[in-house]
Amino acid sequence: MASLNEVRLLGRLGRDPETRQAGSSTVCEFSIATDYKYKSKTGDYETETEWHRITVWGKQAEACGRYLEKGREVVVRGRIKSEKWQDKEGKDRYTTKIVADNFGGVLFLGGRQDGGDQQQQEDRPKTTKERRDWGDNTTAGQPLGDDDIPF
Repeated sequence: MASLNEVRLLGRLGRDPETRQAGSSTVCEFSIATDYKYKSKTGDYETETEWHRITVWGKQAEACGRYLEKGREVVVRGRIKSEKWQDKEGKDRYTTKIVADNFGGVLFLGGRQDGGDQQQQEDRPKTTKERRDWGDNTTAGQPLGDDDIPF
């Protein structure tokens, strides 16, 4: 019997991605929020927000670290992975994340962050720390209002 572990999500980053080296490869981690809208028993429309932890490896991790930022909309395709770890008290804890890899990775939606030419894009900071030091607080595509990001 065959099995399949595949997920596809469309959401917005809740924070800037964090990129680091793991041995000889680059890893990038970020969270995205997805919304589910439904009609409640009272007839009002409700929105349920779900947060997903995303992990990306290799060249795509480098691109995510360079071009993604809080509020940017992305499509993520990958597999669900559960991990077990122990907290400070030694209790077993579990976390579930999406590893964006064999199924298409991360698709960036919206335009380029600053709308500049290629040289400006190459000069953009690559890490979260560099972006903060550089004073980069631009967003992709249309400006986002307070109601656009669910936190």
